[in-house]
Amino acid sequence: MTKDQFLWIPFYQELANKLLSFKNNRKSLLEFIYSLDSKYIHYLHEEDGRPLEDICPFTTIGIFNRGITDSNRIIVAEQFKSFLKIDSAVPIMFEGIPVLNNQKSFFFGFSNKRKSNDIENLWILFEKAQQSNPHDIEEIYNTVIKQYAVKYNITMGLFWINPEKFISLDDNSRQCIKPHIHGIKNNKVPDFENYKNIIDTIEKGIKLGVFNLNNFYELSYHARKGNVDFVDEIKSNGDLFYKGIEVLQNKKQIILQGAPGTGKTHIAKLIAEQLAEKQNIKLIQFHPSYTYEDFVRGIEVKTENGQPDYITRNKVLGEFAELASKNWQDSQKSAEEVSKEEWLTEQFDKFVDFVNEEALLNLDNDYQLTDSVNIIAVEDDAFRYAGKNWKHGSNRMLFKDIKQAYLDDNKTRQDIKKNHNLSGLAQQHASYYIRVLDNFREYIESEKITYSSSHKSKVELENYVLIIDEINRANLPAVLGELIYALEYRGEKVESMYAVNGDNELILPPNLYIIGTMNTADRSVGQIDYAIRRRFAFIDMLPKSLTGEVDGFDEDLFKKVSAFFIDNIEEYITNPNVALKKSEYLSDEFSPEDVWMGHSYFIMKDGNSEMRLNYEIKPILREYLKDGILKENVNGEDTKTAINSL
Repeated sequence: MTKDQFLWIPFYQELANKLLSFKNNRKSLLEFIYSLDSKYIHYLHEEDGRPLEDICPFTTIGIFNRGITDSNRIIVAEQFKSFLKIDSAVPIMFEGIPVLNNQKSFFFGFSNKRKSNDIENLWILFEKAQQSNPHDIEEIYNTVIKQYAVKYNITMGLFWINPEKFISLDDNSRQCIKPHIHGIKNNKVPDFENYKNIIDTIEKGIKLGVFNLNNFYELSYHARKGNVDFVDEIKSNGDLFYKGIEVLQNKKQIILQGAPGTGKTHIAKLIAEQLAEKQNIKLIQFHPSYTYEDFVRGIEVKTENGQPDYITRNKVLGEFAELASKNWQDSQKSAEEVSKEEWLTEQFDKFVDFVNEEALLNLDNDYQLTDSVNIIAVEDDAFRYAGKNWKHGSNRMLFKDIKQAYLDDNKTRQDIKKNHNLSGLAQQHASYYIRVLDNFREYIESEKITYSSSHKSKVELENYVLIIDEINRANLPAVLGELIYALEYRGEKVESMYAVNGDNELILPPNLYIIGTMNTADRSVGQIDYAIRRRFAFIDMLPKSLTGEVDGFDEDLFKKVSAFFIDNIEEYITNPNVALKKSEYLSDEFSPEDVWMGHSYFIMKDGNSEMRLNYEIKPILREYLKDGILKENVNGEDTKTAINSL
C-alpha cells in the first residue's frame, strides 16, 4: 500500500487551505453552497427550516463526506474545485476517509442551541490545524469539544484536512485501536492531552513496527474495512491487488493463475471486498463433476399429490445474476418510480393475504379464477394455480408479473400477451393473469386505497462479485454454455437451454464481476479453450519474499525450495520484475511460473515450521518428482536426496 492509493489527500489539503480565505467572508461561501443541487444540501437549514446564516469549515467539507455515493461525492467535489480554484485533481476513490452520519452532519447546533462564538471557534481550530505546528491547538481544541454537536466528529474533520498529523476517532477507528491504546472511551471525546497521547502512541508504534502500518490514513483505511488487528493484508500484494481491481473493472471477469500457495483465493477475496459489500459476494468451488445444471439452471423434481412435478430453477449463477440484474434495473429508476413500486408491493402483500382468507372460505380451500381454474396455493413469490381437469399439474403465477402488469397499466389479455416486461409464462397464460390483475384492482378500489408518494430515495447501484475457486477443474465450455457469449456482451439477453417460469432469457448485468482462481500446477484438469480464454483476463501470481512484511516468514527455506524452480532467486527477491532463469531441476516441459511453490507455505507461526516442512512442503516436492515435474537427477545428484535434506 502506497500513498499513491490515497490520491484524495492533496485535494483535501488544498481545499482546506483555499477554504480559509472565506473565514471572514462566510456570506459568499453560503451563497455558493446554496447554489448546489438541493439533493446534496437539503439538510442545511435551521431547526425551523430557515436557511443558515453562518457555517463552519468542517460542516462545509462534510457536504461531500456524508453517507452518499462516491459518484455524488465526485460531483460535489468538482463544484468545490471550480469555486475555490483548486489545482489538485478531484479524487475518484475515497479510501480511508471517515464519513459523517447523515443524521448528524453538523459541527454546530441550531441557532437556539449554540453560543454566539461556536462557529467562530471552529474556524479558529480549522486554521490552527493547518499551520506549521498543527498540534499547537490545545486551548481551542478543548474549547470546541465542549460545544453543542461536537463529539468525535471533530477528529474526523481534523483528519480530513491534515491526515498526516491527525487521527480520526470515528466509530470504526475507535473499535480498531481500542484493544491497543489506553484512553479510548466510547462516549467521551478525549481532551487534547489524551488525543495527542493517542496520536503519539500510534505514530511510535508505526516507527517501531509494532503496528503494521505506514501512516494514519492506512489506519483509517483498515478500520473502515474491519481489519481490526492492524494486519496489512494488502501490503505484500499491493501492486497485484490494484492491478486486479483495475483489470476486473474493465474486463468484468478475471482469472488469477499460479501455483499452489501464491495467495490466489486470498487476493480474490480482498479484491471482492474492495468492490462489493459482504452480502454481495459469493464464493463457490468448481470440481470435475460440476455441470451447467449446477451452475446456471437446472431441473428439480417436486412431488405434488403423489405426482412428480419437474421445475426449472436458477442455480448459483442464475440466482446471483438475477439479484445483480434487479439492482442494476432499479438503479436506473427515479425515486418516484421506486416509491410507487414499494407502495405497490405493500398493497399486493395485503391482496395476497386477502386471497388466502378468501380461499379458506371455500370448501376446497381454493381461490376461484374461472369456473374450472383455481388458485390452489400461495407461495413466497407466486400463486400456484391449476385447472380441475389439467393433467400436467399446476403452474406458478409470479407476483412480480402481476405487479409489473399493474405498473404498465395493462387492461386486457392482449396487453399482457404483448408486454415484454413480463415472463413468457405470463404471456402464454394471459387469460388467467388478467383475471388476477382485475381482482387486484377491484381489491384496491374496494379498500379505497390510493397511491401516495413515500419519498423514497433512489436505489444506488451496487457491485456483485462471484468468486469461482479452482475454475479450471470443471469442463468450462459445458458448465458455461451460452454464457460464453453473455460474458462478453453484458446486459444483453441470451437464451438458456432451460426456461424458468416460462422465460428462457438470461442476462449477466454490468455490475456482476467474476473472479476465477486457477491452479497452474494441476495437470489433472483440462485446459481452458480459446473461446473462454478470450473472455477472461489472466493475471499471473508468482511466489515472493514476505520478509519484513509478514511475521514468521522463513526466507531461508523459501530460497532453498525456490532453487528447485529458478536459478536466480537472490536476484528475483531484490527485483521481482527480473526475468526468471529456469532451474536445472525443472523438467523441460514445465515453466517455473506454473509450478513454483508459493510464499504461503513459508509463513511459519506458532512453532509449526517442522510440521509444515515435513507434511506440506516435502510431500509436494516429492509429488512433483513422481509426476516428472522435477528431474530425478541433476549433475549426478539425486533430487530425492536433495528434497529430504531440506
